[in-house]
Amino acid sequence: MKRNTLLLSLGPLLRKKEWFVYYLLVVMTLIFSALLHDSGFFSSANFINIMRQTAPVMVMALGLSFALSVRHIDVSIGAVVALSAVVCGLLLREVHMIFAILGALSVGLFAGVINGLLIEYLKTSSLLVTLGTMSIMIGIARSISGLESIPITNEHFIMLFGSELFMGIPTSLYWVAILALVAWLIVHCLTLGRHLLAVGKSPENALQLTISPVKVRMLALVMCSLFAAFAGLLYAARMQSARYALGEFDLLNVFIAVAIGSTQLVGNQMRVIGVICGALLIGLLNNGLILLGFTINTQLIVKGLVLVMVITLVHKELNNAK
Repeated sequence: MKRNTLLLSLGPLLRKKEWFVYYLLVVMTLIFSALLHDSGFFSSANFINIMRQTAPVMVMALGLSFALSVRHIDVSIGAVVALSAVVCGLLLREVHMIFAILGALSVGLFAGVINGLLIEYLKTSSLLVTLGTMSIMIGIARSISGLESIPITNEHFIMLFGSELFMGIPTSLYWVAILALVAWLIVHCLTLGRHLLAVGKSPENALQLTISPVKVRMLALVMCSLFAAFAGLLYAARMQSARYALGEFDLLNVFIAVAIGSTQLVGNQMRVIGVICGALLIGLLNNGLILLGFTINTQLIVKGLVLVMVITLVHKELNNAK
């Protein structure tokens, strides 16, 4: 009797689509732990390594969530990562670390402003605009780097943004926690967060509430690019080098993280913790497939199937809700 009562009380909770990412995270951890029990998968060292490698993707996914919440798609974030890292690497040779960091973040700020202006004031598709700016930024990164890796030897920079352990935790994860808190506060505590969700739900209704959809969407795109630029700092510090190809293959991972974590790709929704868990799930998947001996080609196939599955489930959920 007690068991049936417990199951009945848990039923509505288990059916919540918001919990999908958490169930999937637990299930995937258990599956890989069983398959790789002799490979050290279920160990603190491996989990720290997974989170260290996934930190930039987590930050990029948080940023992309802002853009998607107002129904814009920004595919230039990988190029922002690369260009900001290259700019930072070059500036670290010449100026103080603070100015190098500001230079890298200014790349994100500038990219977000340009994307916003082109999309909002020229009424152009966000996908097409960001494809164009992506190509431009990749070209700039390749040109100023000379197609060479830029070594980063500044110890303070590496300690601040890299994978150095502080109290047993990589410093990059502290930055993820800080940025996740900032994103959560914006969404849940600030007027801007309410405006983002209002514009994502209905720009026409938002306009009637004296909210400027154009300004809100531009701010969302700027935040998306700023978070991507910060991910570039994390990559540069962890790799101890800046390359024009950094972030090149992260776009699929980022979109999967947001799709799984938010259970909705565009509009009226932003779940910060869910997105972080979605990125962590991708990190677990990558790590598990590597330890199982799968090639990079197979990993791409699996991740593509995961994205298609999630989009199908989300589309079905939206149709049922209508």
